[in-house]
Amino acid sequence: MSESVPSVPENTKSPPVSKITGATDKSATSSNPAKGNGNPARNAKAQQSPSTDKPRISMLAVIALLLATVAAAGCGYLWYTLMQVQTRTAKEVSDLRKSLRTLDDHPTLIELKQRVTEQDARLAAEFASQQQRIDSIEQAFDVTRQIVNRDQRGWILAEVEYLMRLAIVRLRLMRDIQGATEALVTADRRLHDLADPAMLKIRELLAREITALKSMHVPDIYGAALRLISISDRLSLLPTAKQPHPQSSLQSTPPSAAAEQWYITAWRKLLSALGFSRVNAPVGASALRSELYYVEQLIRLELEAARQALIRLDKSDFEKRVLTARSLLDEHYNRNHEQVILLKADLTALLEANLFPDLPEISESLSALRKLQQQYQPSPDNE
Repeated sequence: MSESVPSVPENTKSPPVSKITGATDKSATSSNPAKGNGNPARNAKAQQSPSTDKPRISMLAVIALLLATVAAAGCGYLWYTLMQVQTRTAKEVSDLRKSLRTLDDHPTLIELKQRVTEQDARLAAEFASQQQRIDSIEQAFDVTRQIVNRDQRGWILAEVEYLMRLAIVRLRLMRDIQGATEALVTADRRLHDLADPAMLKIRELLAREITALKSMHVPDIYGAALRLISISDRLSLLPTAKQPHPQSSLQSTPPSAAAEQWYITAWRKLLSALGFSRVNAPVGASALRSELYYVEQLIRLELEAARQALIRLDKSDFEKRVLTARSLLDEHYNRNHEQVILLKADLTALLEANLFPDLPEISESLSALRKLQQQYQPSPDNE
């Protein structure tokens, strides 16, 4: 069957073949530069690729939808299962609670609880009774140990008490700080040798008292006594405030006769042979020398009394004697003389020196020891 070919109008001009071919080549080259090598098979495959990608994309979308559907179904199933488990667990817990309430009201369980409570009370009472027995045994053991070691312990405690009393006597009566310290140190050493924990409190008090004694200022009593002797020795070198009048010779009456002259001369020779001599001095000068001698001896006596009071550790008598000696120096001797000023300065220094410091209390440890001895003294029944 023949096909009729339509006629082309005459006035229509077909473009040149060369132009169409060049345009086609340019478009192919510009759209796909890699395909412009003139290979017809590769060009045909490139033209068919858009049509083959569309079915592949559709398959991927279908697969993703199926996977999402399966995941949603799985999640739903898991949620449903969890809800079922939760409901069943809540029901079981409720049933268990009801069972426990029923068991609490059960007579057998109530009886068991009462038995357990009674057993706990009985065990507590037995424990308290055993604790009391242990305490009584410990007390009996302490008493037994006291009885067994009574001789050795008694001697040591008696020695410690004697040392404490000795320290108190030496400190209060003699102000012997070093001797009291040594006595307390020896007492503490004896308590250490005893190795009794009950003596720790007494050792603590002893340590406090020993520290108080060691921190005291120890006065130089003997040095101050020697200074008083030195002051007394220098009194004879001091100038007096009142000087005696110049000595004047006695005016002898002229002899009336030659016989009276030889008589007086013979009498004087006889008195001289017997050891009598006449002092040609006025009565006032002799009286002044006697007064100064008396004042000097009085000052020496006051200084000696002050020295004795210092050795006796009598503070009030010492201060009284020193003040009296200083006032006598002011009254009867020249105050502006250098030796007088030095002696007064020495006496003032002795008054201002801390020769009688305040004594600490060291009887607290002795009181504690006596209380402890009374507490641990075994009774005649335990012997």
